[in-house]
This record gives sequence, structure tokens and C-alpha cells, in this order.
Amino acid sequence: MNYGLVFMGKASYDTANYYFTKALEFCPRYSLLHVNMAVLKNAMGDKKAADEYFKRGIQYGADEAGNYYFYARFLRDNGRKDEAIDNLYKSIRIVDARMDARYMLIPLLYEQKRFEEVKSVAKRTLELAPGDPTATSYLQMANSGKSQLQVEEEASANYTKPEQFLNLSLLYYNAANYQGCITAAKKALALKPDYAEAYNNICSAYNAMNQFAEGAKACEEALKVKPGYALAQGNLNWAKSQLQKK
Repeated sequence: MNYGLVFMGKASYDTANYYFTKALEFCPRYSLLHVNMAVLKNAMGDKKAADEYFKRGIQYGADEAGNYYFYARFLRDNGRKDEAIDNLYKSIRIVDARMDARYMLIPLLYEQKRFEEVKSVAKRTLELAPGDPTATSYLQMANSGKSQLQVEEEASANYTKPEQFLNLSLLYYNAANYQGCITAAKKALALKPDYAEAYNNICSAYNAMNQFAEGAKACEEALKVKPGYALAQGNLNWAKSQLQKK
């Protein structure tokens, strides 16, 4: 499995798949192996297989907080946000101080205007990490009742950093405002032309609008800047698979 991870990190997905498959012959109930296979299948554009491997990983490792976290990340990235939230709650019930799960959960709750839950999770996060800037920011926004997108749109006139526009583009994407996502990502690229993550956001937005040719072009640019970028490779594979159907 570890040897397969080396190849997955290099975007040599077929080779990684070979070694993961061989590992499963020896340890067919190894939950982490199933989760790694799920991540690989997602990068290869096979979302159905990825979902099945994630579920098996959880079946064989129901007490592993990380299994729920990684499945939640997959669910979030594929628009299945209610399921993502459920899995993130499961993750932090197992490991209360799993901060990456909390950092993913709070924005998802906020996006759905579940402000009381935001307050509860943010307050507990601040008990675990006093002064945490993410929890503090979301707690303040939950008290104001404004959406995160509204807050960021108001602040964007004073943006000077590409990371700020990248975050704004992601918020637009999550709000299904795909043209807004593309516009904000292009502003990030104007400040940082080699910003692979901005190209990937553009790719994701075009894919969501079924403009797969444009999506593929954007992800190819992301991979030129950042070879082996798994998320961009997965989005590119998805775009290409859809183009082949036409």
C-alpha cells in the first residue's frame, strides 16, 4: 500500500492501482487501504467506485475518525453536502479534537444557514483551541446572520491577495454561481499567474456548467503548473470522460 501511495503522489494512477489491488489480496478488510483506493479512484475520475471504496473503508473501520473525514471531503467536493456534514459529525464524535474535520464542518453548516449549529461547533472549537481565527470568524458571522458569501463579497473590493480571490471563487462555486467562481479565480490568476488551484476552480466551474472542453483546458493548465495535482487530474479525467460521451 505504501509503495502504491508513492505512485499516487506522482499521479501514476495505473501503477498505484496495481499495488493497491495487490495489497487488497493480502488484507481485504484493511480500512485505510480501502480509503486510499477510494481517493485513487476519485483522482482517476471513477466517482462511483470511489464511493463504494469509501463505504467499505468505513464498514471495516467504523471507529476511525479519518475514514469519515476523507469520505466527507469527497462528498463535499461532489455536491453531497448533507451527507458530508453527517460524516463530519461522526468524525468529531470519535475524535473531538479532529480540527480538520471541524474546519470543514463549520463552513458547510454556515453555507446552509444552520447558524445555531455553527455557534455550537465554533464554541467547542474555541474551547479546544482558544483564539482560533476560523472558529472566531464564523462565530461572529453566525451572530450577524449574513452568509459567508455576502461577507466576502463586501470585503472583496479591498482584496490584494490571490488567496482571497481563490476563497471567493470557491464560495461562488458552492453557491452554484459558476460564472462568479470563474471571474474570481481569474482575478486570483491576475495576481498569481502560476496558481494551479485557481485553474482547478475554473475547471470545476466549467464542468459544473457541462462546458467540458473549457474545463479540460483549465485543468491542463493547472497540471502544467503543478504536475501530479490529484484534484485537478480527477477533474480533468471527469471532463474527458464526459467529452467522450458526446
